[in-house]
Amino acid sequence: MNATQSRIESSNAEYNEDDVSYRCPRCGIEYDHEILVRTHIHRSEDKDHLNWHGFMPETEIEVVNEDGEVIGITSKSKNEINVRDLQLEDIPDEYSDEHKCIILAGAYYYDNDEYTKTDGTGLEGAANGILKENGFDTLSYSTVRRVLREFYRPQEVKAEREQKEKRKRKERGEETLSDLTPKQQAIIIRKLAKPNEANKQIGEKIGDSAPSYPKQVYEDRAPETYTRLKQLVEEGNSVKEAVQTELTDDDIASINSHNFELGIELPVAESTDTDEHDASTPDETDSEEVFDMGVGEQRKAMSANPFASTDDASTDSAWETEDTSTESAETTSVESNETDIDEPIQVADEVKASQPESEQPTGTTPSEPETQHSVTEGVPREAVEELHKKIEWYLEIEKKAGTSGENRQLAFAEKMEEEISTLLDA
Repeated sequence: MNATQSRIESSNAEYNEDDVSYRCPRCGIEYDHEILVRTHIHRSEDKDHLNWHGFMPETEIEVVNEDGEVIGITSKSKNEINVRDLQLEDIPDEYSDEHKCIILAGAYYYDNDEYTKTDGTGLEGAANGILKENGFDTLSYSTVRRVLREFYRPQEVKAEREQKEKRKRKERGEETLSDLTPKQQAIIIRKLAKPNEANKQIGEKIGDSAPSYPKQVYEDRAPETYTRLKQLVEEGNSVKEAVQTELTDDDIASINSHNFELGIELPVAESTDTDEHDASTPDETDSEEVFDMGVGEQRKAMSANPFASTDDASTDSAWETEDTSTESAETTSVESNETDIDEPIQVADEVKASQPESEQPTGTTPSEPETQHSVTEGVPREAVEELHKKIEWYLEIEKKAGTSGENRQLAFAEKMEEEISTLLDA
């Protein structure tokens, strides 16, 4: 009697291994044999199973009865598990004998994640070896890979198919649950979880909405989305499974943040949006407030038309006014500050622009020197004298105009004259 059997029997003597199944503690998937669920954990690569070793003691497997009740926990070290105990008859009968051989190979060589190897030791070679031992023809690489992934990693295969279907719907222009506001998403989820609940109660549970609002959402705003998800539930999927086919992790994190009473618990999901700067100083351009408009308004807002009239364009501009006003004010402020900082540098250009051509000094200007001089050679005296003449001329003009001595440009010129005079007298 092994450890698992003893623990099961100590919990409830009427059960034996033929009456129980083994549940993955990471995702809830059940298999008829402990080795199968451990292989599933070991081979899975999604975020729920990543870095979990299916054949280590810390991986505790739930033993459940036909009613789904946990009646035991099994924890074993690698040395206590002999994968060769698994036989073809332990594989569910829904699979063909050839596919059972492939599934068996996946468990026997659970540490091998390469399908093809030149020496024939890959999963393809292992599966075909078991096929030959049992009198079957060998199968292709693609068949071996497909059977192993669908059996041991069904949650990943399902997620891939759902993503593919999402892309197809978007390409066809179909709306999904992800396209709705969090409140509208919550209303549809609540309606799926509590189909017989009155609209008034749904509205009260989802953000104190008006009694008529839930019906507007699932009958007028998004009837196709609601019908599609309802069909998935009627086909045997749980509400959680159905809505997750159309929601991203960001959607789920947003819904959970509102604390809606959904009637079900969505998985804890963190937003995938990342930002390099400190979260305490959010960038206004990266955040967008979602307004839960009325169904009529939202229908108009979402009916985009590449041939829309100019009236529609004006309406779009009006929607943008509120969002862009703050940004415009900030831009103006930044430009003003930049002007204040850069203004003194513009003095030489203003002097040149205001000076009559007849009074323009001739010769080489500092901005266009004929020759370059290194720092060790010093500034040519001729260039300094030329600049000094310009400053003197500018001061003369300003003083004649009666400009106050506090004028920034005048003060700048006076300072320049003082510095240059000191340089020339040296």
